[in-house]
Amino acid sequence: CGPCRAIAPKFEALSYKHQDVVFVKVDTEASGENKALAMEAGIAAFPTFHFYVNAQ
Repeated sequence: CGPCRAIAPKFEALSYKHQDVVFVKVDTEASGENKALAMEAGIAAFPTFHFYVNAQ
């Protein structure tokens, strides 16, 4: 989507700047498993960002 493409360079730059953090992109349309993950996480709009510390 357009907003995802617009934020991608900033997301990538942050991943280089904060190499002690795991950055993950999930294509929710790539598989049924990814769609289920998005639904479980309550993702309704794109892009969506979730931040986890100590698995919470």
